[in-house]
Amino acid sequence: MNRLTLGLLALPVLLCSTNAIAASCDGSIDPPSANAVTYHWDDWVLDLFDIPGGSNTQTCGITAPLAIPDGAVGYYTVDNRGFVYQPDGETTDSTIAPDFAAADTKTLTEEDTDFAHTVFIPSGPRAGFDGEVSLTLNGVADGDGLAGLDSTDIAMFYTTTDALEGSLDDLAAGQTGLVTHLGATADLLVGGNKPLDVEGAEIGVIGGKGSYMLGVAGHYSLADGFSLLGGVSLVSQGGAGATGKGVLGAVAARYVDPMQTSGFRLFGEGGLNVAALSTTFSRTYLSSISATPLTIESSTAAGLAAAYLRGGAIVELDDRNATARP
Repeated sequence: MNRLTLGLLALPVLLCSTNAIAASCDGSIDPPSANAVTYHWDDWVLDLFDIPGGSNTQTCGITAPLAIPDGAVGYYTVDNRGFVYQPDGETTDSTIAPDFAAADTKTLTEEDTDFAHTVFIPSGPRAGFDGEVSLTLNGVADGDGLAGLDSTDIAMFYTTTDALEGSLDDLAAGQTGLVTHLGATADLLVGGNKPLDVEGAEIGVIGGKGSYMLGVAGHYSLADGFSLLGGVSLVSQGGAGATGKGVLGAVAARYVDPMQTSGFRLFGEGGLNVAALSTTFSRTYLSSISATPLTIESSTAAGLAAAYLRGGAIVELDDRNATARP
């Protein structure tokens, strides 16, 4: 067994067992940062010159002081990087085997290539990373292949459960803020800024800045208190870390009791709002790779639709004023 240690406290340790020809676990280790360790292998090369048709394997144990603390969740990434030169029919297996998760093997069939084998390993709180990496060259008769491992990188990423909960709260607040703004804009498209019993026919331009909108809206009065309302608008709106840009449309049918003798009139309305948007959501959380909270933005196309019913009464206060009560 070969062993490589460095004279620094809590540095990674490499342990090796091998039946390889001209292969070694010797190498150097970059001193660990807060989140990563790199192992450079000096002479990890396998061949089949003396065992044609057989196989050759080398395995090295690795230990790295990359701790995921209590109250955190995260993952490790492990990268094997090397090369293969193998005739047709030979293969090479790169294996990464953490002590706390299932092993992962990548089989290389290319004849002449550099390779990278990357594994993502979820983890809860741990004192550090422990495991093994290995390389196996599988030969064929008269084969003269070579396989080697140049380096192994281990990196750690984690955040806290409290930070994840806060991040999800950010997303929920953003969704609520965006829907609230769009709902208010859709209400304007069906005459929400006008009297409920507006008469006649009208179409016009509607717009606003801040929460930007620009479109057309109108209404058409039918007989016996019925009317149709609707509009369509370009929008760029948002709130609480979310934005939506695109097209919003709204249509509605409304009934207002045409009788005005009692000063008390019933009304009812049903409508449909639809939107096609490009949305962006942002969230903030603590991460092991940054001394300050990270803000992450994600974008996606979204289609939204909502149907509604509302009703109530219009109370005539005097000849010029009225109030509507749902």
